[in-house]
Amino acid sequence: MKKKKKNKTRNLLILVAVLAAACGGYYGLSRYNAAQEAAESAAAEAEEEAGPSLLGLTGNICRISYETEEGEAISLVRQEEQWTREDDARFPVNQSTAGTLADTLAGAKQQREIPDASSQLADYGLDAPSAQVTVEDDTGASVVLLVGAENTAAGGCYAMLEGSGQVYLTTSSLADAFTDGWLDLIQVDDGPGIGSEAVQDVTVAQGGSTQYLLYQSAGWPMYDWTEKANLFFQKEDGSYMPVDSDVQSSLLSDIGGFSYDGVEVYQATEKDRAAAGLAEPAAVITVHYTKEETVTIKAEEEGEEDTTETVETDAQFVLYVGNYNQEEDTYSVAYEGGSNILSMAASGLEDLLDLNPRTLASLTPADIANTSVDQIEVSYGGATQTLDIERVEVPVETEASESSEDASTETEASDSSEEEEPETETQVTYYLDGTELEQDVFLTYTDALKISGQRILEEGEALSQEAQAQVQDGILTVVYHRNVSACPTVTLTYIPYNQDYYQVSVNGEEPSMVVNIRDVEKVLDIFQNGPEAEMETEAAE
Repeated sequence: MKKKKKNKTRNLLILVAVLAAACGGYYGLSRYNAAQEAAESAAAEAEEEAGPSLLGLTGNICRISYETEEGEAISLVRQEEQWTREDDARFPVNQSTAGTLADTLAGAKQQREIPDASSQLADYGLDAPSAQVTVEDDTGASVVLLVGAENTAAGGCYAMLEGSGQVYLTTSSLADAFTDGWLDLIQVDDGPGIGSEAVQDVTVAQGGSTQYLLYQSAGWPMYDWTEKANLFFQKEDGSYMPVDSDVQSSLLSDIGGFSYDGVEVYQATEKDRAAAGLAEPAAVITVHYTKEETVTIKAEEEGEEDTTETVETDAQFVLYVGNYNQEEDTYSVAYEGGSNILSMAASGLEDLLDLNPRTLASLTPADIANTSVDQIEVSYGGATQTLDIERVEVPVETEASESSEDASTETEASDSSEEEEPETETQVTYYLDGTELEQDVFLTYTDALKISGQRILEEGEALSQEAQAQVQDGILTVVYHRNVSACPTVTLTYIPYNQDYYQVSVNGEEPSMVVNIRDVEKVLDIFQNGPEAEMETEAAE
């Protein structure tokens, strides 16, 4: 009997729990439905406050026709969710622009009715409307919208439906919505998106010469002692120089995302290309890059399915640069395989059209990793101080090595070829003129030497060899001796330029740059008086 009573009690508890869950679910559902109803009600109220639809159409807009100020007839039709040009279905209509136009028309409201306005249409700009737009929906209904003057104080513009005689204040966005011609409505293909890692090389042919950039994903230590560059410029003697990191980023951004302001000529003829300066381009930019393609591999045996594989293939993009429009600060351009003449902002081309050692040189030539340096010689005023880095491989103490004395005779007799190489680590010691330094003190010296340039000197600005030879005092020379075969020695020479700057050359080569004289004085102060003096100076400032 007791057992039955327990079962009844348990069943009752289960029923109570189920009822509670059901009530909770109902309560949650009720709250959700209430929230939905409140949101829909708020939207309906907002819709009502905005006013009835200006057009009064009940279906979806599927045709828009108007004439621009220049007399260009525009007619867009919507078929199968796509906007097309009514008289040329092949014309690449910008779906976003056309969709925005339709949304603007559909969202226009009768914000305020203007009474007795039909006899005074000139007051509202409707005697000569700025736009006359025929709009048709998918029910077959159509209206003609007349757009008048804008009222900035009221935050709208005046409009009326042809034949209605009733003027309304409506959304101001209608005032200039119908100015786009076909060239503004065209979808412009920006060309391939080329990631920086996909770039192989770039050539820029202009003015009878060709500049060449080579991309090295793993860097190129032979020409880059900072080991930070990936893009390299070929100089006249055939050697290469690393491109400054900021300039490299800008160039790769331009190369990877060529974009255009618009279309100047659609389906251009040879005559059009000649008029735009593209028959004999001012410059031809060629980018070689890699792209991924999916290829199908046929099954070897009957009954098996074909497979696909992603492979990297070589590709080429060629951009022709024509006339420069000074007023708009744009170039007329066209790309290989394209039929249109495009407009491109000069800012997207200026770096590529001005490739030379002076625009590309790094302003941080002394940014050399200490791991590649064994010795730095700093010479000034007839004296030389030396920073040395000594590296020694030492064994790492492990549990295995500590217990080696307890190893069995059998282990000692094992084949030596089976023995593991002992673990080692690099022990680094730092010196100044033979005196050992703490690492942080050593880094104070080396960091001070990493002076950034202010600017690259233009041709003719640098001190001549004769002028450099006449400088008797103040010359600072820093020589890096590196533990690599590529660029084993890097020499930076600092020569007084004027009262504010020092001129710097790397390995005696052009181009030179200038650095702030105070940065050089800081180096001299640290080497002559120690890092403590510099710290005291900074604290005082």
